[in-house]
Amino acid sequence: MNNGCDIAGPALSVQDVTKTFGALRAVDSCCLDVTAGVIAGLIGPNGAGKTTLFNIMSGLLAPDSGKIFMNGQEVTHLPAHKRAGLGVGRTFQISRSLRKLQVLDNLKLAAQSQLGERIQNVWFQPGAVRKQERMIEEKAMEVLRFLNLYELKDEYAGNLSGGQKKLLEIGRMLMLEPELILMDEPLAGVNPALGEEINAHLRALKGKGLTMLVIEHNVKHVMTVCDVVYVMNQGKIIAQGAPEAIRNDERVIEAYLGAR
Repeated sequence: MNNGCDIAGPALSVQDVTKTFGALRAVDSCCLDVTAGVIAGLIGPNGAGKTTLFNIMSGLLAPDSGKIFMNGQEVTHLPAHKRAGLGVGRTFQISRSLRKLQVLDNLKLAAQSQLGERIQNVWFQPGAVRKQERMIEEKAMEVLRFLNLYELKDEYAGNLSGGQKKLLEIGRMLMLEPELILMDEPLAGVNPALGEEINAHLRALKGKGLTMLVIEHNVKHVMTVCDVVYVMNQGKIIAQGAPEAIRNDERVIEAYLGAR
């Protein structure tokens, strides 16, 4: 197994990133690369620093030191919305859908750079605004069909099941047309049937050329859907490799999977 940032041409490169909160070093000189076109998993015990690292990668937190690169471009100091503009999508452990809006409207609102957001465009470019609105709705319908949510397009987001809300969260992220997707526990609170459906969607997105990094506590899910797995403990990446190699790594067994 490798430890270090030595994979050629990564879609995502985290180089010696550190983040502290008072006396707590949540991320400790972390180094991680994700090759383009793969599904990578990030596992580790509670408190390992996974979500903090995700927040740094997506631009919600600034690192104390180190650098972040997306497709070779440094984005260390770019805010989250700028990274989204470069093709970085992020889902959260707790769905951030707008509960009192319908499913279709949740997706339409997620689209970027909407002309109708500026009142002068509504006044002076009404035709362009209407044309873009039609395109956004068509894109939203396409995403809903892909996620098998089309029949729920008029349902209020707050009435969806936990698994359906996860799918809606993925749909909102897909409206950004990302190239790199960061997913924080997509299976948390999801029943097994919808979990398998989400797995199938992840594989389909990989087939479309997207790159994914997934935090997940469901080790079975990680081992079946991911091409490569990174293991984090006490703020560091302690192992990385193919799922079978990770499953049998003594460091991983001791830190996370438990003695056999």
